[in-house]
Amino acid sequence: MYAFNFRCDFPPRAAGLNKIKMAECVKIIIYIKTSKENERLLIDRAKSQPKPMYYNPKFFEGALLSYLKENSLAYAAQINPNAFVTWVFPKLVADRLKKYSALADKYGCTIESDALHKCNSAKDVLNLISSALK
Repeated sequence: MYAFNFRCDFPPRAAGLNKIKMAECVKIIIYIKTSKENERLLIDRAKSQPKPMYYNPKFFEGALLSYLKENSLAYAAQINPNAFVTWVFPKLVADRLKKYSALADKYGCTIESDALHKCNSAKDVLNLISSALK
């Protein structure tokens, strides 16, 4: 998820950005949606090389309670941290992707990571974003 600022030295329709309210500067959220294969690779890497993560408190509390129940544990101190991260990371990704998509739907657009990867210039990227806004 990225937020971009576009300077407006041109008429909005010339850039294909007619869905955006133009002011001195346009702010837009662009969700770069990955392929299922790349998502799987990210999850596999997180499972094999766990790292500290930020968890929304509401998400964390629910995940922690579910993990304790599924593993017949009485309290959090019994949890193996690496085992918990391996278990929770796919759920965290799914939770975040829903939020990213909702933000992009409301305040911006979504582009596919494969399409972005094929861009060869800044103009190609702007054209991709412009197309996503139509």
